Amino acid sequence: MRFQSITRSCRIMLCCLFLFLVTNTDSIDAIEPILPEMATIPAGPFIFGVLPNDASEPIIHRWDIPARIVDLPTFSIAIYETSTAEHRRFILDKGYADATFWSPEGNRFRAYYAEKIYDRYPDDDVPCTGISYYEAEAYCNWLAMKTGQPYRLPTEMEWEKAARGTDGRLFPWGNEWNPKYCNWNDDTDADLEPNGHIDGFRFTANKGSYPAGVSPYGCYDMAGNVSEWCTDWIGKRAKVQRGGHYWISSPRFFRTTFRSGVPPEVGMVFHAVTGFRIAKSP
Repeated sequence: MRFQSITRSCRIMLCCLFLFLVTNTDSIDAIEPILPEMATIPAGPFIFGVLPNDASEPIIHRWDIPARIVDLPTFSIAIYETSTAEHRRFILDKGYADATFWSPEGNRFRAYYAEKIYDRYPDDDVPCTGISYYEAEAYCNWLAMKTGQPYRLPTEMEWEKAARGTDGRLFPWGNEWNPKYCNWNDDTDADLEPNGHIDGFRFTANKGSYPAGVSPYGCYDMAGNVSEWCTDWIGKRAKVQRGGHYWISSPRFFRTTFRSGVPPEVGMVFHAVTGFRIAKSP
């Protein structure tokens, strides 16, 4: 009886030890990523850039590109912008401590980014913001290594095709501006503009909040909410951002063709309107 009691005690101790090791492991396999929902964008041509005969929407920015036909291979792009919940997995998996996920350029800023406060947006379903290009790139590298899938950031041509389809539309939902189809004009101008907080959000909106504003391929928030990083450069110092964001109060900045540029190291509060969307090669 005494032997059986000791054996039972040993089993209990071993079970407790096993549970401790499982719940406290530092292995990269301990924290699994949240896989993004992806839309497949079929291969083929589309209109890239601003149409010259569109008198209602002239080229209003020095970085806008005149229209041309571009033929892209098949790729996938996330239906939603990367959320706080998704990015938090990267943080908890020591993504900011492991240089493996970072480019040589991004690694120069890694310690600086790691000092940020990540719980300022407690809602899991809003897009992560204040994200530099290098952080977005590192997240994609982490996700690719965790899953064995070729996740990455989109090129701006891929982004634009996912936003406007093949008919050359001005906005993801069509050619007419509709203030109820995206998250815009929040906080900064709400007390000055006659439309105020017309979209119901003071800052970022939860994913799926604007089903009427989806792109031809079913992608949400490709106009408004947060600006999204692309891999292309504008000049020598800025990476392309697309989509506009929730502080902007002019519809022209939500066109599918509008592009802006921000230095890739810029993140934190200065660009709390910046997030990203994931793409994937076939």
